[in-house]
Amino acid sequence: MKTFIKGTFRLAQNVKDLESYENAHRAALESIIDFANQNDISVTFGTMDDDSYAVEYRIVKKNHTVCNNVLTDLKAKLRSEWGKITNLFQAAGDYLG
Repeated sequence: MKTFIKGTFRLAQNVKDLESYENAHRAALESIIDFANQNDISVTFGTMDDDSYAVEYRIVKKNHTVCNNVLTDLKAKLRSEWGKITNLFQAAGDYLG
């Protein structure tokens, strides 16, 4: 059975112009998407109702240790661009799918 970790990190607040913001961070976004593709995980970037810029992630691997290792690497990549990131939500468990 596989396990999963999913969640959301806030990367920035008060993002009023999504297109300009993403253009300013284009290289970092592409790097993180490449990392996600190489590690077979899902990441989705966008704004929330309060104009925060966030990333949602979903990691499904053979065990919890592997999930945590990938999550640690993802956090390091996010922090290298955004500095402080805020964990808004995280859940983990057995993957039944």
